[in-house]
Amino acid sequence: MEAATLTAREILTDSLARHAAGTPAGAVPAEALERAHLRVIDSVGCALAGHLAPGLTGLVDTAASWGAGPATVIGTTRALSVRGAALANAALTRAFDFEPVSAEGPGGEEVAAHLSGTSVPVALAEGQRRGATGAQVLEALALGDDVAARLAVGSGFDVYSGQDNTGTVNVVGAAAVAGRLAGLSPEALVAAWGVAVQRAGGSVAPIFADAPSFRLPMAFAAESAVTAVELAEAGWVGEPDPLAGRFGFLDRFCPGANPELMLAGLGEVYCADRVIKPWSSCRASHPSLEAAARLHGALLLAAGASVTGGMPDAAVPGTGAPVAGGGATTAAHAAAASAAAARVAGAPAPAPTLGELSAQVERVVVHVTPRTAAGFVGTPWEPGDWPEVAAAFSIPFTTAAALLTGTLLPRTLLGAAEGEVGALARRVELLPSLAPDEYLTAEVELTLADGRVLRERVDAPLGDRHHSPLSAADVHAKFLANAELGGHSPASARAALDALLALPTAASLNDLFAALAPAGA
Repeated sequence: MEAATLTAREILTDSLARHAAGTPAGAVPAEALERAHLRVIDSVGCALAGHLAPGLTGLVDTAASWGAGPATVIGTTRALSVRGAALANAALTRAFDFEPVSAEGPGGEEVAAHLSGTSVPVALAEGQRRGATGAQVLEALALGDDVAARLAVGSGFDVYSGQDNTGTVNVVGAAAVAGRLAGLSPEALVAAWGVAVQRAGGSVAPIFADAPSFRLPMAFAAESAVTAVELAEAGWVGEPDPLAGRFGFLDRFCPGANPELMLAGLGEVYCADRVIKPWSSCRASHPSLEAAARLHGALLLAAGASVTGGMPDAAVPGTGAPVAGGGATTAAHAAAASAAAARVAGAPAPAPTLGELSAQVERVVVHVTPRTAAGFVGTPWEPGDWPEVAAAFSIPFTTAAALLTGTLLPRTLLGAAEGEVGALARRVELLPSLAPDEYLTAEVELTLADGRVLRERVDAPLGDRHHSPLSAADVHAKFLANAELGGHSPASARAALDALLALPTAASLNDLFAALAPAGA
């Protein structure tokens, strides 16, 4: 059959394999490599903080029981097998739902995804095993994430379908990362995919149940990708066309498969996660969280806080930079001016406690779409047995946290079972009042104890590289905050960041992993 007559589906697997394994070294565009580098910095920081999450120590110990090897658990000196380290590091990265998200397609399409939390751990573990340079690691990441993102946006995936694509597209993309670092030919990569798709799967049921195993599809995908490449190197193969053949990946995991979209601009447009999160919670909670963060300053003033130099702004975590949108609405600024004028000149008042702030809140209503209200982020707040999981996937909790603190970081998730944030979360009301097509939109309506009503609406929450990106400096500050949470001193966190910044020219990953382990780890 002439190549010109073949359909996109018929050439899909071969085209993606030749792209991932056959693209010459040095041919990946600089912009794609720079984006991959930023995702590495962000993901590694999330993994460092992940050591604090309940249950992660036991998971790392279990992975270590599979045997020692050449790959390091991020933030430690423990050397595990490559598959063990990949699984452990992926689970650590996913711990607080803080890692990069949202696969982007070749035409700017977007679909829910968490690619980097699998691909970065696989790239680092395989990079250690293969003695790769930093440039080779970044190149493998750019290519593997491109494959995964294309499959994701062309899959027809629905986050509320029950399927979890962190356990499906991630397996294929991460196998491409590992295969590239192993030096597999395109044909051998197809063989690895044939093994990998036999282990693909995952469900969002643990998220609805507030269970810690929501982290496992991503982690299992990392381990499966490594195992698939090892078996391909040992001569194992699967079906001839594991992605697009009968009963292959498209048939099993892509209800609206669009191979044409998956191949659009291949080799010219590099796709990947498009969002670096400013807050440690589900992306679906970010519009309401940001709206609440903008209202935080007005709440401070309502509680009698002294403000020097104007309106207090909610800050991007760890950066001190105000949230996009200027902190508060015009109404909130008016409230601030009124409160400031009413204060008697003199010494600044002490900062209000969370209880004093909460006492200023008469009512909180969050307006969302019916789909969001019916999803896992829309359920009433109950901490359950794993409160840090419940909190990360709860609009009532994340809204309350942002109102009272101006942000949401892992520390707040860890203390979610008790305190004023949880108490306020139980008072937050969700209304499915927005139009169904208002994707990633929310409006927070805050009624203060004195009767004033303030409103904030967010249509494009912070973190998206196209609409409201975090700067490189913001991402670096987020890393430093996560590293310190994970046990680093400020000085050693800075040294770890410096090692990450040097990755593109690093001759190996040895210095990086040495810098990532805090003293006494």
